Amino acid sequence: MGFGSRRSKLHVAAEFIEALGQSTFRVGDALGMLAFDSRERTDLFVPAMVSRGMGETMATLLRGSIGAAGDAAGLLDAIQHLADDEDWYF
Repeated sequence: MGFGSRRSKLHVAAEFIEALGQSTFRVGDALGMLAFDSRERTDLFVPAMVSRGMGETMATLLRGSIGAAGDAAGLLDAIQHLADDEDWYF
C-alpha cells in the first residue's frame, strides 16, 4: 500500500481512523473495525463501541500491522460477520 508515496496508504488510513474516532465520539456514535488482507485479520478486530480513545486504539493497531500487500482475499470472510449477526457490536 505504499507505491508512489512517502507515507504508506496504511498510515494515511490510520490518520483517517483517528479523526473518525474523534468525530464519532463527539456525536455519540459507536465505532469498530473489521480488517482483512489475504485473510480475515482477527488480530485487528475491534468491536463497535462508544469510546473517546477508540480511533487512537484502532490507528495504533493499523500502524503496527503487517499484511499481504495487494491482496483482498479475506474480504468475504470479514464481511460474513456482518451478514451473520446484524448486532456484531456491543
